[in-house]
Amino acid sequence: HVVLAMSPSGDKLRIRCRNFPGLVSATTIDWFFPWPAEALEKVAMSFIGNDTNVPQELRGTVTSHMVLVHQKITDAATLFRETLRRT
Repeated sequence: HVVLAMSPSGDKLRIRCRNFPGLVSATTIDWFFPWPAEALEKVAMSFIGNDTNVPQELRGTVTSHMVLVHQKITDAATLFRETLRRT
């Protein structure tokens, strides 16, 4: 898998898509919307629930951290969009 993040504004994306048609012909575009903290917590628990590398006494803390990181990334993306006025 390859993850590319590009601004949809300006000419550069259009030029890259024209020069490299595989970027758009075999691409999945994901738009991420905010998730409730409870849903993020359930997903995090499903990932580490059976993981024996995470001690039982730390699973709650690790889960809370995963939720916090996801929320902070969402906040940073919103700030980025508002600051640069890009959608």
